Amino acid sequence: MSRRLLVAVLLLVAACMPTRAPLPEDGPADHRFWVTSNDWHTRIVVAVADIEDDVLPERADLPPAGWLAIGWGDHEYYPERDPSGLLAVKAALLPSDSVLHLVPMAAPPRASAGFEVLEIEVGGPGLEAMLRSLDAEIDRGGEPRAPIAAPGLYRESLFYPATGTFHIFNTCNTWTARQLRAAGLPIRAAGVITAEDLMGQLRRLPEVSVAGG
Repeated sequence: MSRRLLVAVLLLVAACMPTRAPLPEDGPADHRFWVTSNDWHTRIVVAVADIEDDVLPERADLPPAGWLAIGWGDHEYYPERDPSGLLAVKAALLPSDSVLHLVPMAAPPRASAGFEVLEIEVGGPGLEAMLRSLDAEIDRGGEPRAPIAAPGLYRESLFYPATGTFHIFNTCNTWTARQLRAAGLPIRAAGVITAEDLMGQLRRLPEVSVAGG
């Protein structure tokens, strides 16, 4: 094997290893957040009390709530309540702009038929790192707050322009995996396409438990 090929193989293996992302400092796992899946789309749910005042200022557009669900996806497909198959194919095959979905919630998510909820314990530094990563995903165009991109899929939820390009190899589940890595979880983002690609990794972690319905 040539030296150049060996280096390429080593880099590929390193990129696929589920290493723990570095945190500002270690701390006790005294915070929790949730990852939900409806078998195709994943999103992150956090307690509003854990969000610093300068993080996700777009929350001011939403009614007061105890929890906030955050999801990411294609700017055309995701906001559609009944998207067509053609729009799905377009979103998968043609790299496109993205949006972030903010959903106020009165209670933590609960599992139900076809809806899985995993509860994750994390230290304060890890949670803060993830929240600031989520904040950086909103495209504010240099302004203090982003404009509303579209009405949300649920009552009083809203879409905002986001950073990043959506395509089949960078789906909502890839995006969720990257946010979890920001929290310090040993999650592999490379190769994550489907919800199960991500949820299967999470179920094996000691800091993750299945939330009851």
